[in-house]
Amino acid sequence: MLQALRLLEFLSQEAIQAMIEQEHQRVFDETVSERRARNRKLAEIKATSPDKYFDIPAIERKP
Repeated sequence: MLQALRLLEFLSQEAIQAMIEQEHQRVFDETVSERRARNRKLAEIKATSPDKYFDIPAIERKP
């Protein structure tokens, strides 16, 4: 739907990105870039030390 609004020129790409950032912050309580960094760190831990990864509570490992 957002792409349709962009294609119809009702919203700019910047406005769409700002909306996504705002909602992401509201839902996940972190920015998109913070979440990506956290997921990269978790993926690295999982790849190098699976036991250490599963020592992290599941609620903190949420994707």
